[in-house]
Amino acid sequence: MLENFQPYNITIGMPAVSFTSNGITFNKTAVVRMGKPDHVVLYINEKEKQIAIKKTDGYDENATPFFKPKKNEIISVRWGNKELLNKIYNMMSWNIKQDAYKVNGVYYADEEVMIFDLNNVEEI
Repeated sequence: MLENFQPYNITIGMPAVSFTSNGITFNKTAVVRMGKPDHVVLYINEKEKQIAIKKTDGYDENATPFFKPKKNEIISVRWGNKELLNKIYNMMSWNIKQDAYKVNGVYYADEEVMIFDLNNVEEI
């Protein structure tokens, strides 16, 4: 009866990434839409001021650890890599010590990619 259907996990809100002085955090919706992958590849488009994450396996030479289930069952991913954070803050001319930002993402299921356009940022 449901042979042409695919399950769709409904989560509250838009997939988003937040940037603070403490790190980069992908919200629950972003992690769930991506399928809770163990690893992703991070892409940066400096010209268009965008970042993207693509689901991959741990064997990809550019793989970055992503989702690991936690005992408290909170679903989110936080990267504390200061070099990456500085790169993004410098690319965007943001004040890393003073401001925090949130950017909604768009998920492309066929490519298993989520793109975040940093030009469409919200201060938090």
